[in-house]
Amino acid sequence: MKVEVWSDVVCPWCYIGKRRLEKALDSYEHAGEVEVVWRSFQLDPTQRRGENIPTSQMLTGKYGVSPAEAAAMNDRVTALAAAEGLAYRLDQAVTANTFDAHRLIHFADAHGLADGAQDRLLRAALVDGAAVDGVRGGRRPCGPGPRESRGSPRGRCCVPG
Repeated sequence: MKVEVWSDVVCPWCYIGKRRLEKALDSYEHAGEVEVVWRSFQLDPTQRRGENIPTSQMLTGKYGVSPAEAAAMNDRVTALAAAEGLAYRLDQAVTANTFDAHRLIHFADAHGLADGAQDRLLRAALVDGAAVDGVRGGRRPCGPGPRESRGSPRGRCCVPG
C-alpha cells in the first residue's frame, strides 16, 4: 500500500500528523508493506526567501486575529503536539519560504532519506525555531554532505508542479 502525505515543513499540524501516522504504522501488522511517500505542499508559496517573520505575527495578519488570539492558537496546537511527544516552541518559530526545503527532501529521497529529512526539517522549524529557507542560520539540518550534494540539480526544480 502506498500512502502519499502532502506536507509543508513549517506546518505544525503536519508534524502532529506525521507522528500519528508513525504510531498507527507501529501498531499495524502489515506496516512493512506500507510505502510512505512525502509530497511537497507550500503553505505560502508567495513567502519571500529571507523575509522571515514570527509565526504569531503571520497568524495575526493572515487570520485577522489579535496577538492574544494568535498566542492562544499556538498554545492549542502546542498542547496537541505535546500529546504526540513533540516539544513545539512556536513562540520562537518563524515563517519561511519552504521551496528549497522541499527540494532537499526530494534530493534526500533519491538517497532513501526522505523520512529523516522531513522529520529534521519539521523539528528545525517547529521545535528549534530555525528559518528553514536556507538563508539564515547557516546550519544544515539534514541531508548528504557537500560531496554527495554536488550532483543535486541546483538549477532545476525537484518539487512537483
